[in-house]
Amino acid sequence: MDAVEIKKLNKWYGKKQALYDVSLSIGPGMFGLLGRNGAGKTTLMKILATLIRKKSGEVSVCGVPVENAAEVRRLIGYLPQEFSMYPSMKVGEALEYLAILAGLNGSQRKERVGALLERVNLTEQQNKEAQLRT
Repeated sequence: MDAVEIKKLNKWYGKKQALYDVSLSIGPGMFGLLGRNGAGKTTLMKILATLIRKKSGEVSVCGVPVENAAEVRRLIGYLPQEFSMYPSMKVGEALEYLAILAGLNGSQRKERVGALLERVNLTEQQNKEAQLRT
């Protein structure tokens, strides 16, 4: 199943309810969340990325319940709007760091980092400082 399924999702922060009975199905492809500040977009994304826990309801990614965080994290990538790295981190080190966070072992990291650098034509840049632009 290549879908995100959400049924009657609820989340509170203390007495404030951030999500109220959210239900939707998102199929393959790109999607966006639109809404005013405080509408719950970030809360929803953090639940989908297994960064925070839901209060109630059902949420699954490609058939995997978000309670199985390690398995969900192998299926998804999540890059929030506000993302930062160490200022002197090199391109290759940044990819290595992200591979560690993804749970890849040493040989997997080396192979994946090399393949990704080649894929985006950055092999020659791997020892230069990574620069995030906003």
